[in-house]
Amino acid sequence: MAQRSASDPEPLGDPPSDLNERPLPLVTYSGTAFRIHWLGDDPRRFGRGKKWRFDDPLGQYGVMYAAQTPEGAFAETLLPPPGVLTPTATLIVGSVPVSATTIAVHGLAGVTCNTSLQCVDLTGERLASIGADASIATGPWKTSQRWSRALFTHPSEPDALLYRCRRDASSMALAIHDRGGPKLTVTPLGGLSEPQHTRLLVQVVQRYHIRLVPG
Repeated sequence: MAQRSASDPEPLGDPPSDLNERPLPLVTYSGTAFRIHWLGDDPRRFGRGKKWRFDDPLGQYGVMYAAQTPEGAFAETLLPPPGVLTPTATLIVGSVPVSATTIAVHGLAGVTCNTSLQCVDLTGERLASIGADASIATGPWKTSQRWSRALFTHPSEPDALLYRCRRDASSMALAIHDRGGPKLTVTPLGGLSEPQHTRLLVQVVQRYHIRLVPG
């Protein structure tokens, strides 16, 4: 079993007990965002399932996930987790296998901010001021969920968390709390396999070196 070396950083712990007294690194988000959703499901869905990174661990408020670009939304939702990419799976020129069937049952939706969202910025130099680090968006989900709840209950009452996509760190993502819902319009843009998204699929295949596989 590998042991932690003396130089390895400690994993991110729980939020500090005085977080409510610390100012949050707040930024506004007023542009359009995008989300990938199951066809047949409401694209405007604030989940309470306690199963994703920034879900409320108590299930008392809902969270809707989106990304600044369609490509980022695709990466976060449909690229396989790193742990499943076995040497056999990536044998063909380092490609990333994605099921064509999976793509066919998902759609794209646009998320328009009618009023600016107040977001906790989890991407910049002020992470240390709240006792966090960049692993809040890449480390264990149970830790991220505890942070999500602590930030949600902060007196500043932010609408969302802004963070870097784990599977494409060049893209930004949003975990939007349900109290930010009244500020948003969510518009279904059709299934990913529909003709209007052909260009997008070509772009994501090239960007992420995807190999479409059956099943």
